[in-house]
Amino acid sequence: LEGHAFSRSMRHFGPVDLAETEAILKQQESLTMGELTRILELDERFHLKLCSRCGNEEINAYLAKIWSRIR
Repeated sequence: LEGHAFSRSMRHFGPVDLAETEAILKQQESLTMGELTRILELDERFHLKLCSRCGNEEINAYLAKIWSRIR
């Protein structure tokens, strides 16, 4: 499901979306394993951002539900 959403989303990703995604990755890279909770929060944000432009709110809601259960 995430792969499908990602594929659809990338067709609509713009420079601002890309910059936001890169900022999330930079934040993750600056953290240590002692900050695992924050790393996981950023990982969730990263994945949801990658799929955010898929154009299907039902898919986005389902992915958010899945990610909330993973944490």
